[in-house]
Amino acid sequence: MTTRRPAPSSLRSLGDGLTGSPALVAEGVGLTYAGGIEALRNVDLTVADGQFVSIVGPSGCGKSTFLKAVAGLIPITHGTLTLRGDSDRRADVAFVFQSPTLLTWRTVLGNVELPNELRGGGRSTARSHARELLALVGLADFADRFPSELSGGMQMRVSLARALMTDPRIMLLDEPFGALDDLTRQRLNEDLHRIWLRDRWTGLFVTHNVSEAVYLSDRVVVMSSRPGQIVADVPIELSIPRTPDHRSDPGFAAYVREIGARLREEV
Repeated sequence: MTTRRPAPSSLRSLGDGLTGSPALVAEGVGLTYAGGIEALRNVDLTVADGQFVSIVGPSGCGKSTFLKAVAGLIPITHGTLTLRGDSDRRADVAFVFQSPTLLTWRTVLGNVELPNELRGGGRSTARSHARELLALVGLADFADRFPSELSGGMQMRVSLARALMTDPRIMLLDEPFGALDDLTRQRLNEDLHRIWLRDRWTGLFVTHNVSEAVYLSDRVVVMSSRPGQIVADVPIELSIPRTPDHRSDPGFAAYVREIGARLREEV
């Protein structure tokens, strides 16, 4: 059985226990679409360099919208978003979407190499790096296959390897495992955690699965129903590295119950 520190008896306020220099600072972030729909309101969030933070909340609360705003894919209408000290810096950011979004006409290796090509990088070094990443996600023997020959879980592994191709300092993951069966999802959680431990990029992970959020995270942030606001921030004080044994740990279950109860208040 894994060792652990006790689960908190109540939800703690935003930013408690935050250590390290900030990789992301959101201050008073709001986003209202042209049609007048307010998606986000006064979102304040600071994520330290190297932290893994999950965001949970009711459907339609703005979780994915916030992630896209951080990536610079959609503009905010209020407040400020600062990445690693520079409000315009997006070069260090990689995004893993809900679906793998692989190019069907390119091989697995070709898909992983794509970010380097788009940045105009050298091919020989990139090919070696891409093969290393495929080995890291357990797909070394599938480099010459096409996406249609892979399972859904394998396609998501390719998507993850492609995101890692540029050696990002911030990884944004928008429900990447939501469409997978539970066993595949758990295995990918374990792989993702192992890769994060190896590289220590900053992770911002959107999910509807509370157990997944607890397993992966240093902190779990809870958002309200739309317009999305952060209503709780839960430090996950379980030992690292996380292992499958954590899922049967009483402390793990306590976090899942507490965050689940807070979520039900927002539905």
